[in-house]
Amino acid sequence: MKKWLKEYLLIISGALIMAVGYNFFLIPNRIASGGAGGIATVLNARFGLNVSLTVLVINTVLFAVSWRTMPRYVFVRSAAGTIALTVFLELTSFFPAFTNDVLLSSVFGGAIMGVGIGIVIRNKASTGGSDFLAVILHYVFKHISVAKLILIIDGIIIISGGILLGDYTLMLYATLSAYIAVKVADSMVQGGVSAKSAYIISKSNDVISKLILEKLDRGVTGIYGRGMYTGSDMTVLLCIVKRNEIPRLRDIVKSADENAFIILSEVREVLGKGF
Repeated sequence: MKKWLKEYLLIISGALIMAVGYNFFLIPNRIASGGAGGIATVLNARFGLNVSLTVLVINTVLFAVSWRTMPRYVFVRSAAGTIALTVFLELTSFFPAFTNDVLLSSVFGGAIMGVGIGIVIRNKASTGGSDFLAVILHYVFKHISVAKLILIIDGIIIISGGILLGDYTLMLYATLSAYIAVKVADSMVQGGVSAKSAYIISKSNDVISKLILEKLDRGVTGIYGRGMYTGSDMTVLLCIVKRNEIPRLRDIVKSADENAFIILSEVREVLGKGF
């Protein structure tokens, strides 16, 4: 399968997942968690307006205003994602809500939305909404980052939803849902493999590095340093390992030097051979 076709299929799949999050959890429970979908949710609950049509109108206006400011390939992919989202919002609107529990709907709706958004963004596209408006406003308010503008826009939508619907509890649930969606989408966009970086300080560096290479099949980098207490030169070993390899790494180091120092720290993303 050609790469571009696979990417478009993923964009469409992401739009379908977002529609499920909206119609199965958020919209039936009047949770307006930001974006064009959040506006459409409020207008549907307050005035009975069709959600998919409202989303289409909002995004059409944003596309018309912002098409000159974005690369053509992003515009085309985003148009495909927006159209797919509109279609799927309409097709899934006939299904009943998965649950009427507002808390569960906020959590699972936000998580599902995050998965869909993450898939769309990873394939260099968008489904319109807050990010498009944020890009437009960034040209006027250049001192404010796009990420902060998205947060401001979604915050205004969430607060406005609470006011229009006369239910401030829903506003809090919408905030929770938006937070979960952002976290899930961010983790998907970042991709890669969560791992640990290990700094190893030992007098048996040669033995330890050889054992790591042989038994863990992981690369090791020697970083030259100086012990400030002793004043002697030393080599600090740096190794990146997966989480499930940490116990084996500890055993390898301790088998060579019981007094070795091992410093572990989080690595959010690793790209390269073996990861």
